[in-house]
Amino acid sequence: SWGYHDAATGAAQYDKYMDEMVKRYGQPETMVNFSDKMQLMNYVGYQGIFEAAGHKLNETGGVMLWKLNAALPSVVWQIYDWYLEPNAGYYAIQNACEPVHIQLNLDDSTAAIVNRYHHSTGNLKASVSIFNTDSKLIKTFTTDAVKLDSAGTKEIIPIGKALKDINEMVFVVMNLKDGAGKMVSRNTYWLAPGNDLKALNNMPNANVTIKLLNAIKEKTEDKWTLEIANTSDKVAFFIRPQLIQNGEEVMPGYWTSNYFTLAPHDHIAVSVGVPSAKLQNSPLTIVVEGWNLTKQTIRLSVKAK
Repeated sequence: SWGYHDAATGAAQYDKYMDEMVKRYGQPETMVNFSDKMQLMNYVGYQGIFEAAGHKLNETGGVMLWKLNAALPSVVWQIYDWYLEPNAGYYAIQNACEPVHIQLNLDDSTAAIVNRYHHSTGNLKASVSIFNTDSKLIKTFTTDAVKLDSAGTKEIIPIGKALKDINEMVFVVMNLKDGAGKMVSRNTYWLAPGNDLKALNNMPNANVTIKLLNAIKEKTEDKWTLEIANTSDKVAFFIRPQLIQNGEEVMPGYWTSNYFTLAPHDHIAVSVGVPSAKLQNSPLTIVVEGWNLTKQTIRLSVKAK
């Protein structure tokens, strides 16, 4: 049970995990709210594992992950579920392991860049913005001309003092761009004194728009690229796009990013590819939901062209 040799030990660990979720995010009010809060736990757990390894990139041989998926429907200790749908933790790992990555080292609250390429990154520009749950911008840090010549890590912006002076829950939104202004990496953290993150339950709503940028029919895969833009002055938290057909999510679906956060007036281009054989001759829709978003839907053609 839950990957342990005896059910009692597994059940005790599961209960401990549940208690921590309630302590951090508050008692769930509905089954959907329970699932959403457990996805937050799922995300930060796997983010921490792989970013800690990335922080010591040239000193760590690798990470052995137990386990990939559960042998029964579950909300913990898995990166994809019983139905083969990726959990938030899957996308946390995908983000943490990108070739050039910006992250917050939680041991000392310093922003750092991880370069997994065995060549230079070229000049990079980094920004770190701190917002409260009402989306008030508290502090912004920037740095230009950051460069890593080979694989490794570089600490760039200490924000520990700024965080220490803030006595409320905040979002730390991090962006890394190349010399031409193209986004290389983005990352978000939600932090609070004592891990009391219940302020999330009272976040004001944000608004996003969805625009289809491209649709491509490849040999065995159909692929769509979308722009999701935050048109409001509020942080849009934990955005989750899905490709839906006949009322069900098309799986497997390969998203370039998911469960992401957009600062006010920010935008992101994301792509999703699915095996053509999984598509039926019926309408396709993109559904976009989020922690503080109203569900939105746009209709696509049956298949990419």
